Amino acid sequence: MIKNNIMRVMMILSSIMVIAGVAIMYHETTHPTEENVINVHIEEGSIETIEFAQLHLIPGAATDYLVKLHSEYSQHCELTLDFAETQPGTLKDYAYVKIISGDTVLYDELLATAFEDEHLIFNVDFDKNHNTELIVEYYMPLEVGNEAKNAEAFFELHISAYNEEVIYGE
Repeated sequence: MIKNNIMRVMMILSSIMVIAGVAIMYHETTHPTEENVINVHIEEGSIETIEFAQLHLIPGAATDYLVKLHSEYSQHCELTLDFAETQPGTLKDYAYVKIISGDTVLYDELLATAFEDEHLIFNVDFDKNHNTELIVEYYMPLEVGNEAKNAEAFFELHISAYNEEVIYGE
């Protein structure tokens, strides 16, 4: 009887530990780490640059960056993102970039395509002294094989914002 009760308690504690471990692992893999949080101060017309000195991915893996855009003004802007390769690398042919704002996927293409696209333009509303957040996720599909072994990417992401002036009829 006592042995059965001890076994039940042990099984309950083990189950709780497994559930807690899975929850912690899920949180860690789905949220950007502190080093992957990038703060960008937006002033109209200025260009802020985020440098990715190296991007390493393995098939089936993803790396997320949380870009916190901050403006001192309340305004509706066109946010422009430009990806620029700084050194040749082959990872661009296998890795994808996904840009997410809230629950909306704004862009999801091969990194090489992002380098070729002239500008990625999104409409963004800034609230005075509050962050507007974008998640920039780099991922490599699981199907990519050994051809991507030791592949790297070196690039910059240029961010600028321009106020959209609405001109009403006379």
